[in-house]
Amino acid sequence: MTASPKPRHVVVVGAGIFGTSTALHLARLGFDVTIVNDGAPSNGASGRSLSWLNSARRADTAYHRLRLAGIDRYRTVAATRPEAASWLRFDGGLTWDADDEANQIASMWQLEQDIGYDSLLLDPAEVGAVTPGIDASAIAPQGAIFNPGEGWVDLPSLIDLLLNEFRSRGGKLVQDAGRVIVATGGRARGVVTAGGTSVEADAVVLAVGPATPCMLAEIGVHVPDATPISLLLKTKPIKTDLRAVLNTPRVAVRPTPDGALVLDSAWSEEEVVVNSDDTYTV
Repeated sequence: MTASPKPRHVVVVGAGIFGTSTALHLARLGFDVTIVNDGAPSNGASGRSLSWLNSARRADTAYHRLRLAGIDRYRTVAATRPEAASWLRFDGGLTWDADDEANQIASMWQLEQDIGYDSLLLDPAEVGAVTPGIDASAIAPQGAIFNPGEGWVDLPSLIDLLLNEFRSRGGKLVQDAGRVIVATGGRARGVVTAGGTSVEADAVVLAVGPATPCMLAEIGVHVPDATPISLLLKTKPIKTDLRAVLNTPRVAVRPTPDGALVLDSAWSEEEVVVNSDDTYTV
């Protein structure tokens, strides 16, 4: 048996957070890396993410440990890159449930205590002393959980930071490449942009989010498409003292670097209609 040669040139399709961070790690390892994207960086899901850094309500599983490892890496960025201070914040997370029989705040707090996840169970009147900008009357009588170690990140800002290092290490970024096709010859050998330009490689990484099943199907690989529809709303800049990420019965909210708020909610996704031309109506 002849082992496949170690790849030297890698093409990463997608310039969201997964694609950009993967490309940078490969560049740090000495690979020649080219990122190919269908538009500007972070033009997909990474530009429309609540980006709440947390492992709340998670049992002690491999997934919980993975999330904690991720938070640790974000803390490293916050500690070593002072320019991240406005877009990578650890001001905590506050969550509460509706005032009904399904309220699980007490049991979730106990779970977090059991696995060593920093967690405070607060009466509504106690919240203001811990984190600002919250109307205590909106919180159910059962109280709220405050997780002081949680935070949020503005992913487009992080992607820009990672791309700066990526370029300094010789990485190349091809933007506005349109619909990319993976070139194969028994194995992936590069990509072809919508304009017909070939970018050769020894290996190809697909980091294209919901487009991944479709791109793989074009080369005969079937992956079920379980991509959910989601909706993120951004307000105009607003005067508020809010610092923490809120996870409430109706909506999740966090601040943004430019003084606005972003909001998402599972129920709002039911209002999104997918049109036949792949556009959306709300």
